[in-house]
Amino acid sequence: MKVEHYGWGAGMKAEAGIKFPISTDISGKKVLIVDDITDTGETLRLSVDYVQSLKPAEIRTAVLQHKTCSSFVPDFYGQKIIRWRWIIYPWARYEDLAGFTEKILGNETFDVSRIRSEFKDRYSLEVGEKELLEILQDLAERKEIERVEIDKLVEWRKRKKDNS
Repeated sequence: MKVEHYGWGAGMKAEAGIKFPISTDISGKKVLIVDDITDTGETLRLSVDYVQSLKPAEIRTAVLQHKTCSSFVPDFYGQKIIRWRWIIYPWARYEDLAGFTEKILGNETFDVSRIRSEFKDRYSLEVGEKELLEILQDLAERKEIERVEIDKLVEWRKRKKDNS
C-alpha cells in the first residue's frame, strides 16, 4: 500500500490519498502499518481506516518519528518530535531540496551562493554547492527553471510559462 499526502518539494496535497491499494487478502491477519513520520496524522488515519475495511484481526502502527502536533498517535515510534520542523529523509532529500529551490527562486533571480544562503536562512539547511548545481541543472532540463548569464555571472530563475 502506498499513501501520499506530500507531493513534489514538500508541497502538501489537499488530502491524503491511497496511490497503490493492498493487492492481497489480509482478512484475519495481524497487520503492522509503518510510516516514516506522523506529521498531520492524516496519512496514518487514512491507512488504518482503509486497512480496517479489509477485515484484519489486528492493526498496529509504527513510525520512525512522531510529531506531537500530529492528530494521530501511533502505537510505536522511535523518536518523539516536540518542536515542529521539516525533516528530510535520505530517500526524499532530492525531491524536497528541488521543491525548496523552486520556492526560494519564486519570482527572483539568484546565483548559487544566494540560493545556498536562502536554504540556510529559510530552512536551516546546509546544501553543498555540487549538490545544488545538480538540482539546478536537473530543474533546468525539466524546464522548471532557467540559467541566465548577467555580466558573466551565472544566475537561476523560474522559467516563464509560455501562455500560447
